[in-house]
Amino acid sequence: MLLVSWVLAADLEEVVRQSFAATHQGWSSDEVLVHDQRNQEFLQACRRQLSGVSDREFNWAMLNLRKAKKLPGKVTKRKTHKHETYHHAAEIAAREIEDRYKQNIDRALCDTALRKEFDKVALMLAPEISPY
Repeated sequence: MLLVSWVLAADLEEVVRQSFAATHQGWSSDEVLVHDQRNQEFLQACRRQLSGVSDREFNWAMLNLRKAKKLPGKVTKRKTHKHETYHHAAEIAAREIEDRYKQNIDRALCDTALRKEFDKVALMLAPEISPY
């Protein structure tokens, strides 16, 4: 059983690396994670290669590979953020998601439904700011 789990984990990581390389178009993994269209393109590429894995698992694997510096490709595009305009709303929304679902913000952002809820809470606190 351990060998099967290890093989599946290795397959998952390889699928995520290949899918990220094919879809990121120069954007960072964080941008791919939080931008709905980019995230859907990444997830569709993953699903074409490996079925039976949740979107959350694909996103979590991408985040972990980024933290381990194992994602391919070079970041060539960046979105400029004015953090001071929404930082308070993001902090409160993150705390609310963590308290309600017992999920840290990294895990919540990997889950499409929780990410949408995070955006909803943040928008209530800072309605003039776009979620992306």
